[in-house]
Amino acid sequence: MEATTETLPPPMTLSQRLLGMFTSPNRVFEALRAHPAFAGALLVFIIGNALCFLPIQSIIKNTSINQMIEQIESNDNIPAERQEEIIDGQRKFMEGPWYTVTSIGGILVVMTMSMFFWGLFVWLLYAFGSGGDITFKHAMAAVTHTGIYFLAAGLLKIPLILAKGSVYVATSLALVSPDPDPRSVIYSFLDSFDIFSIAILAIFASGMARLARISPAKSWTMAIILFVIGLVFRVLGAMMGEMMSHMGGGGH
Repeated sequence: MEATTETLPPPMTLSQRLLGMFTSPNRVFEALRAHPAFAGALLVFIIGNALCFLPIQSIIKNTSINQMIEQIESNDNIPAERQEEIIDGQRKFMEGPWYTVTSIGGILVVMTMSMFFWGLFVWLLYAFGSGGDITFKHAMAAVTHTGIYFLAAGLLKIPLILAKGSVYVATSLALVSPDPDPRSVIYSFLDSFDIFSIAILAIFASGMARLARISPAKSWTMAIILFVIGLVFRVLGAMMGEMMSHMGGGGH
């Protein structure tokens, strides 16, 4: 009996892969199965996110300062004169150059860690949850190239942020949230159902079926699990934020 061998597609350059994610994503996933490169896409993703910070940093600063003032002034454990001292110190830091430097550095670190975190989840789910033929390197290649969509979505939101003068712009069910506070649990839950995220989820599920050599139904199941995990993390983060806010206000 003759052994059958899989015909491997030729490797694609980084520019071909990035452009291909918008023109023929399934072809890119097929290429990533044979040549699971991810370093270039990872660099584009994290550097792109850091650059996205620059045009909206003044809005982010104002939002951070207002939230900082709100938290400090609501903390009954800090004397009034001490509150003013803390607020002045924090305001000077946020308005200085080191705020930009530390913010960009933080973005680079957090985005890198996030990519490896989700790469691990994708690998565990698709390799062990669905029985797919996938390595950790395959998972990282899939996650970093899918991240290009999130980078593009972020770029599209920049004009909306500048026009509104707020970092909180919704392209999701949060538009009909009964609680207008973007930091609330219900807002965070509804904002997870974003039109960009849903579209990206569909592309990811289709591509992963090819990369991991599993059925589309299995791939969709794993992709939905990933979506739910992300939703849970986001809601838990909002819940923790509300708890800390209440604690800071004296817990009344």
